[in-house]
Amino acid sequence: MRGDFTRATGRVLAQRLVADYRSGRVPLPGALVCANDETALGLLDVFNAEGVDVPRDVALTGFDGIEGGRIS
Repeated sequence: MRGDFTRATGRVLAQRLVADYRSGRVPLPGALVCANDETALGLLDVFNAEGVDVPRDVALTGFDGIEGGRIS
């Protein structure tokens, strides 16, 4: 999936993943490697709100070491 390295886009991508999963179109991925921490945090926002357990249901990582990523 493509994004623009923002938390907002991470949220949009997570909403699509959760909707596709709940509709039965696709399983949840076992892991997601995001291009940066902001995107990963956006995914985490939606996964938490939708009851997707990270890391039990989906392992999630970002890349660049921002403070929010280190403490989440």
